[in-house]
Amino acid sequence: MKVFNEQHDMFRATVRSFVEKEVMPHVEAWEAAGRMPKTVFRRMGELGFLGLEYDEKFGGAGLDTMYITTAAGPGDGAGGLFAFRPGVAGLPTNPYRG
Repeated sequence: MKVFNEQHDMFRATVRSFVEKEVMPHVEAWEAAGRMPKTVFRRMGELGFLGLEYDEKFGGAGLDTMYITTAAGPGDGAGGLFAFRPGVAGLPTNPYRG
């Protein structure tokens, strides 16, 4: 039985690409500084990574909870500051969404 559908797989690939290109090159510097720039959250909002399960009328993406599970995997190994986890993806994120 397949749990994730093709859209989940495409979303996972997008998250993985973002982490590899826009997060991993900066992890050590962000860890040393003890913070990430706000622009990272803005970019995550633009890509639709934040507020995944919240209804669109509340500024979320209105996606099913499987997207949160799907998004968590590619962030593994990205460091403590950028632990892309359901808690981050589920935050109310109106200021960061495009």
